[in-house]
Amino acid sequence: MIPSLTVRDHPDRPFRAIFQDFSGCRILNTETLLQLATRLSYCKANYLFVNFEVRTTDRYQLPYTNRDLFHMMQVCEELFVTLVPSFDTQSNYIEPGAARDIIEYFLNDFPLSKTAHFGPNLTSILIANRNVLAAIQRRVPKIFLSSHVDEKNATLVHSYFIIVVLRCIEGTMVCDLSTGCEAMPPSLSYMSLLSALGVAWNGSCDMKKFAFLQPAIAAHHILMDGDMTALFEQAATLGRVEHELTRFSCGIWRPAMANSTISEETEAQSSGFGINKKMPISVFVEMILNPENLNLERLTPVIFKKARIELRRSLMALDAARKTLPYNFELALVLAEIKLVTELMVLTSRLGQALCMHGAKAGKIREEGVPYSPGRVGVGHLPLTVRTDLANSLLEIRTQFQHVWLSRSIPSTLPNALKMFDNLFRALLPPDLQEVGKQLL
Repeated sequence: MIPSLTVRDHPDRPFRAIFQDFSGCRILNTETLLQLATRLSYCKANYLFVNFEVRTTDRYQLPYTNRDLFHMMQVCEELFVTLVPSFDTQSNYIEPGAARDIIEYFLNDFPLSKTAHFGPNLTSILIANRNVLAAIQRRVPKIFLSSHVDEKNATLVHSYFIIVVLRCIEGTMVCDLSTGCEAMPPSLSYMSLLSALGVAWNGSCDMKKFAFLQPAIAAHHILMDGDMTALFEQAATLGRVEHELTRFSCGIWRPAMANSTISEETEAQSSGFGINKKMPISVFVEMILNPENLNLERLTPVIFKKARIELRRSLMALDAARKTLPYNFELALVLAEIKLVTELMVLTSRLGQALCMHGAKAGKIREEGVPYSPGRVGVGHLPLTVRTDLANSLLEIRTQFQHVWLSRSIPSTLPNALKMFDNLFRALLPPDLQEVGKQLL
């Protein structure tokens, strides 16, 4: 017997869940969702939450047909994965009777399901109206409820569910949420999904020691090709560039000075961003969704230029990986998704660099000798030639996005997904080209 070689049959966490949020415009097609369930079932995931949101002002309707829902339930059962229908409304300001009717409609679409999950808005209604919860419990034996517990409602929650206080942690759920910036493809979340499953299976593992193996693990288990590790290495590079630039923008992090004794933690505390503070919105997402009123107070052209250099290296690495790519649709699609996000980040870096250059206030110098960036600016500050050049590049990225989106998601969701690009495109176009822009979209 070799002591260091151990095959473990029992996981540390019996609950290992993946949460797919379809409350926004990103709704994966049936083929993509089942492919994800198949891959993750090999990695010991045992719950797949499929979340929908219904607006109380609209007529109740799910994006899938009853045949699709039945097929998904059947396939997940064969994979030993419990498909959990998840549901929530956009508000909790509805009558308990109306909430019960909506839940009944939802459960009718999953007649064979013995589990269900309700989001925070419906949970608050069910907790406050125990009779409604009891009626739902008679239809579905096992119910998952999500609720934000704070000082205001902790007593109420614990009074209804004493078991909440007594039970220990049962497992982990990694959530792939709808963020409003739907350019993020599913392939960029593969590494985090696998990491969460691995930690749930072996809770004593220090994930930080093995973080460098994430790209290789994702390539082996998701793409079934260990030679495609470079794809996920570049995906990790994108996340690192975005994360560091956002932290720098919000004053959470900045490079240490040569003669400075201030640590990163001290800098964060002095800036008012402690560990418990809410993480701010990404700089790249903000520039895409709100290009006319940006706060670039702490950013400079040099910072965006460095980001562009790093992203260009990623594009070169992706091009090298493409040359060794075997004939496989899934591999080609993942490559196209990562390349699309990289090119979009290069474009936003160019936009940020131009805004810092043309919106800078002359004569205002920082302590370190670096010119101040412009503060709050918009694309209206840019020269017409720069705006036109950026708009042309965005138009090419938009075309690529359509092909990638239709390969993963339901076609009816494409118009809403394109609004993100269309709003930025209209903002970039000079006033005299707006009519021409309408014909191009």
